[in-house]
Amino acid sequence: ARRMDALLDTRPEEDAFPMPDEPNPGPDLAELRSIAEAAFHELDASDDAFSLALPAQDGATSDPGAWFEVALGRATIEAPQYAKIHPSPAQEKPPVPLKPSEPPPALRPADACSVASFARASTLVFPRGDRCGRAPGGAVLVSLDAEFATRIDLVQAFACSDQFVARDPLPRERGGDPSTPLGGSSRPLVIVDGARRLVLRPRPDRELHGVLLEDDGLFVREDCLAGFDRRIAYDHGRLASGYGDTISLVHLHGGGLAVLDVPTGFAAVEVTGHEGCVLRCASLIGWVGRVVARCLPVTDAPAAMRGWAACSGEGTVLFDPARETPF
Repeated sequence: ARRMDALLDTRPEEDAFPMPDEPNPGPDLAELRSIAEAAFHELDASDDAFSLALPAQDGATSDPGAWFEVALGRATIEAPQYAKIHPSPAQEKPPVPLKPSEPPPALRPADACSVASFARASTLVFPRGDRCGRAPGGAVLVSLDAEFATRIDLVQAFACSDQFVARDPLPRERGGDPSTPLGGSSRPLVIVDGARRLVLRPRPDRELHGVLLEDDGLFVREDCLAGFDRRIAYDHGRLASGYGDTISLVHLHGGGLAVLDVPTGFAAVEVTGHEGCVLRCASLIGWVGRVVARCLPVTDAPAAMRGWAACSGEGTVLFDPARETPF
């Protein structure tokens, strides 16, 4: 209490409130002193939130009645230290000036030609002295000197005279009923008369090949025959497949041109008198020469399975090695 009195009595006058011009009664000092004493004792009994000022450690004098506030502090969080990034030596070098962009080369005009030259360059040239040739894209060019039987769905163009005629389909049996045409009812072979040249296109995944027949005969599946000279003799036959149905075959013999429609990637195997071959009936395309083909019974077939054929004799057997066959 004595210290509080000394503090109140010795307060510097510059800290006092300025006196107003009119008299204003000040606060009751006795009441203020009692309030201060009660506050002091209350703070003195607390958790050391306030304490008396201690003498300075360096010997400096201080007011023995001075008070100072001791607040609960917080941990000081230091600012994070960031690494200082220095530019690389390559960046410190002055930038190399870019070369001025070169102007684009002048566009060359396309080599123009006359329409007559353009047409001549695109003209299909049929072989002279040969009956058959091949055009870009796999089309077959056929030169005709007589009647020719072909499938209309393969024909892309005719070069013909004014007397061009497409007759009725060929009968499957020589001299038989034309209602069962050779080649099937959906894609029959019809006789073309008056045409000088034909352009035949292959079907997807198929190839067209022209072959000249002389004395050797040709057996071919009916669906693999694209056309032949009408002077070539033909016979129709069947081969059992081993699954309860048959394979239709056409036997061509005599001189002339025939066009075959075979699968892409077809192959051939030679058959001799002392060595035959066994293959799937479904993959058989045909054969050339004196070859005899027969469907093997289950007792003689490999692994006792159906659908195998045996070929023997002298000649060459054509087949499709990529043909999928049932088991």
